[in-house]
Amino acid sequence: MKGIWFSTSVLAEIGDKMMSLPTLLVWNAIIVLLTWWFVRKNKWLAVIPLSVALIFAFGGLEELREPHMARAVIQELGYFYVALNFLPLLMIAVLLITVQRRLTTHRHGERRMD
Repeated sequence: MKGIWFSTSVLAEIGDKMMSLPTLLVWNAIIVLLTWWFVRKNKWLAVIPLSVALIFAFGGLEELREPHMARAVIQELGYFYVALNFLPLLMIAVLLITVQRRLTTHRHGERRMD
């Protein structure tokens, strides 16, 4: 009886304890924009927002590792919500790869045919 009550209470209250979807999207945008701005100044400054993106990704992973929490989050908020925790990490990786390719191309004086 106690286990059933616990699962139901976690399911009923999970949306109140998590970041709202618009807030999560704004944080993702801020992290990526900060990365873009820092990379324009110095490529190594990207470590600062990258660490925040890693924390977001780790938080999303930890939500999935807890059996009651994972089921409740996925059922109430969906897989999309969990995937949004990994989005800044993916976008930073794409940004850094793009910057590195441009620097390499510019440094060698090659012209790319796109």
